[in-house]
Amino acid sequence: ENWTHMMTPLQKNVEIVKELKDKGYHLYLLSNFHKEAIQTMFQRYDFFNLFEGGIISANEKLVKPDKKIYQLLLHRYHLETSESLFIDDMLANINMAKECHIHGLYLPYQSDLRTELQKRDIL
Repeated sequence: ENWTHMMTPLQKNVEIVKELKDKGYHLYLLSNFHKEAIQTMFQRYDFFNLFEGGIISANEKLVKPDKKIYQLLLHRYHLETSESLFIDDMLANINMAKECHIHGLYLPYQSDLRTELQKRDIL
């Protein structure tokens, strides 16, 4: 019953999201969430308001790493693959992003996002 309470954001990454937004980056979600979970997360955490939009698997009946979900994100928000960076903790999802010509950043759980973005001159 209370499994959504176990899902908590990494605060250091939330701060990075705020920094990216302040720098003028456009931020979008591409997530394999079911409806109850994503609704709970949006209600509980206001940092989701920093994202300009997103594709949630439960709403689209598509899941990563299906190529169609990446194409939908690109099309819906008029994104350029050469200007986009997809960050995910699953290598299969990163590989599909790359197959769609989207730059990918594989970020396993507890990896240092700040360091990885600094390496790419994003932060």
